[in-house]
Amino acid sequence: MQSQKNQNKGVVLNLPASITVSNNSSLIQKLIKIVNSGYEKIVLDFSAVETIDLSSLQIILSFYKDALSKMINISFIDLKNDNLIKQLKNCGFIMENEANDFIFFPFIEGKGVKVGYR
Repeated sequence: MQSQKNQNKGVVLNLPASITVSNNSSLIQKLIKIVNSGYEKIVLDFSAVETIDLSSLQIILSFYKDALSKMINISFIDLKNDNLIKQLKNCGFIMENEANDFIFFPFIEGKGVKVGYR
């Protein structure tokens, strides 16, 4: 799991292929550090994710809500794993619009937040 900083006060976190109970403690530490580092934008890159369990998904969703509460612009990119997309849909966290853009919830000030593309 690597993170890359950029000049725009943002960071990209490249998530590992497998995110499960056995390795999510390092994910928790990394997410806490990132959300408390003063970044204005955080991007979670899901391109390598092949396996994610429910407890790890709950951690990521909690991180998402925490970042939003701190007015941090957060994006999820490369959501290609159908199982992950299904899990996010089943828990009511995402829906797709007509252009196949993912809209994530909860709402901010009455507006959905577009954060990823298929």
